Amino acid sequence: MTTWNYRVMREVSPDPDGDWETYSIVEAYYDDEGRIEGTTGSIKPMGNSLLELKSDLCLMLQALERDTLDSESI
Repeated sequence: MTTWNYRVMREVSPDPDGDWETYSIVEAYYDDEGRIEGTTGSIKPMGNSLLELKSDLCLMLQALERDTLDSESI
């Protein structure tokens, strides 16, 4: 059974004047052993009501407590 949660993703963009990094929230999908199978691109919070939107934002905030993923290693 595939599971998922929100995670923070770090991406480094090369630039002649110096690399720069950005952070975003993505969905991470896991296999039965808990290994990451894949991630989505950056996502935005949403819901069909204000309560659902608030719940989604709370789940995204939990991603800040988990280890940050590095786009180069996924």
